Amino acid sequence: MPFWAQEKGGWVSREDAAALKGIYIHVEVKALAEAQSVLNDWDVILLGPQVKFMERNIKSMTTKPLSVIPSNIYALGKGSEALDLALKMLG
Repeated sequence: MPFWAQEKGGWVSREDAAALKGIYIHVEVKALAEAQSVLNDWDVILLGPQVKFMERNIKSMTTKPLSVIPSNIYALGKGSEALDLALKMLG
């Protein structure tokens, strides 16, 4: 499921928001049952707010940076802000 953001009058995905910053990203959306086997293959893990209750459990499965996307970013489809969150987590 793509995550879209309205930016500068048009709809922009997280990938397009990254391209506008001159970086390449690859986004995967997975159910937890699918994700468990590949958690450590990712650089950063962002959870939708609807699964915040699973954050502690998922953190116990990986040492990768993990955060819940704030509801105001997720619900409004602010792809560039979700990207900024991921980039901040990477340092």
